[in-house]
Amino acid sequence: MIKKKTCLVCGVECSETYCLDCLSKIHDLIDPKIKDFNNSNFDFLIYCTNYLKIKKYFKLMKYEKRLDLIEFFINCLTFKLSISKKSVITYIPSNMKNRFNKGYDFSEEIAKKFAELNNIPMYKLIKNNLFSKESKSMSKKDRLSISEQKLSIDERSVSELDIQVIYVFDDVYTTGSTMNKACELLADKYPGANIVAVCLAKSSSPICYLNQLDVN
Repeated sequence: MIKKKTCLVCGVECSETYCLDCLSKIHDLIDPKIKDFNNSNFDFLIYCTNYLKIKKYFKLMKYEKRLDLIEFFINCLTFKLSISKKSVITYIPSNMKNRFNKGYDFSEEIAKKFAELNNIPMYKLIKNNLFSKESKSMSKKDRLSISEQKLSIDERSVSELDIQVIYVFDDVYTTGSTMNKACELLADKYPGANIVAVCLAKSSSPICYLNQLDVN
C-alpha cells in the first residue's frame, strides 16, 4: 500500500511537502524588518518576523533540518534587500554538543542558503569555545557574562578581506548579547567593514519596516 503524502505543517493530504495554504500563510508571516543600532557593534539588525508568529515553522527548520523551508524564508527575506557586491557571510556557530547531537549547525545552514541564493562568499570567522552551555534560558546579565567566554575570532579565518559589508547570521535575536559580542570581535578584526546582523526571527515585537531604511 502506497503511503499518502501529507503536508509537514498541517497534515493535510497533498502532492508536495507543504500544501499551498501553509506556504501562503508562511509567505504572509514573513515581513522583513530592520532596526538601526547606532550604539552597538553592528549597524543594523535584519530579521524575517517575530518569533512567536513562526514558532511551529521554526521548529521544523531547526530540529528537522527542513532546508527547503529555510530556503523559502531566505528567498522572501532577500527579495526585499539590496546586497552590496563586496559582501561576505558569516555566522555564530553552535556549541559542540548541539552540533554533534543535531549533526549540523542551524545558523550555518541559514547562512549557507543566504550565500548560495545571493552568490556571496561565506567564511567561518567566529569560533564557539564552549562545549555545551546553553544561553536561551539565561537572564540578560548571565548572557552578557557567558558571551565574553563563548566567542572568539577563528584563527583559521581569512585575515585580509576586501569587503564593505559583513552579514552575521544567527537563528533568533533575543537579548543581543551574543550577536553584539560576535560583531565586536569582527569590528576589531575588520575595522573598515559595515556589519549587519541577520536572524530568522526576533523574540520581541517588530521595530520598523525594512523599506524605511537602506542597508547599503
